[in-house]
Amino acid sequence: MNRSLDRSLDRSLDRSLDRSLDRSLDMTDMYVKIHRSSKHFMVAVCDSELIGRHLVNENCEITVHASFYKGEEADEETVMDLLCGATTANIIGKKAIECAVQCGIVDPASVIYFGDVPHALYFTI
Repeated sequence: MNRSLDRSLDRSLDRSLDRSLDRSLDMTDMYVKIHRSSKHFMVAVCDSELIGRHLVNENCEITVHASFYKGEEADEETVMDLLCGATTANIIGKKAIECAVQCGIVDPASVIYFGDVPHALYFTI
């Protein structure tokens, strides 16, 4: 990732997290965690009640590990801001998926379900 993009993402993340902290009473019960590498800005977001759950469908299974998903509590605006800047995203839960659909990175037709829990992945190429 080039330095100006990295600085821009850092500023966006700082502003988003500041807004999240300023509106602590306005939380929508989601967690967001940033995973960075030299080339990627990956956002993991989940509905908070899913932390620790093991989910299974007919084709696969997933465990919503706190170590991967549980970063900062975040409101919808913060989640959408971070998702829009992500190069990759792992999104699970009704509220989290709704944010991803609203900001245009997930097509509802591409969402898979574990029972009634929606999940999607987002990648840029």
